[in-house]
Amino acid sequence: LGYKNPIFGTCTHPGRDRTDWREIERQFHISGIGSVRTDGNWGAFEKSPGDYSGNNGHHFEAENSAWAQTRSPNFFADRAAEGTNNLLIFNPTNGLYSEMAQGPSTYERIAASPEALAALEKATEELARQYKGRVNWFELGNELNFQRVEVMSPEAYTRICQAAYKGFKKGNPDCIVLSHGHSRAAEDLIYRYLMEAKRNGLGKPF
Repeated sequence: LGYKNPIFGTCTHPGRDRTDWREIERQFHISGIGSVRTDGNWGAFEKSPGDYSGNNGHHFEAENSAWAQTRSPNFFADRAAEGTNNLLIFNPTNGLYSEMAQGPSTYERIAASPEALAALEKATEELARQYKGRVNWFELGNELNFQRVEVMSPEAYTRICQAAYKGFKKGNPDCIVLSHGHSRAAEDLIYRYLMEAKRNGLGKPF
């Protein structure tokens, strides 16, 4: 009871879940789940340019995760205190910066703007610093290859990964940074991304 096995994990998308969130937390505690993967996004963390104040590991979680997680604003701190590894799916887009360049999607616009990429690096640095000890694993998006090549090119995603990786490692050199969990679709995008990542030296850290 309460033993945490780090290789026994689960994924939860609080905004989609209509189950009693308190019961979910209780199950986390008693089931032995040692790792939890859940959602986050840049836009919820940085709501005005360069302003990360007032988050302190609380408001970011509540504002980001719809009604279920608003009931548990200390979710990451509570899981970490129980010995659970937290993995934050960090959606690397922000409306504050996505209009700085033209593109078919917010990902393409972020990737095409040096200003937006610099802002992403700063935001991820601050996020990793604020959450050090509570969240030490970060994943850059979830199943983004559902968007297909015409919406988000692998080349654009690689540029986003480079900026975010630099920031996360500045804020917490010991954190782990992962590319997004790929879906079963768009094998062409996966292959092109891996080749682009390798060309840009992301193979080893990713």
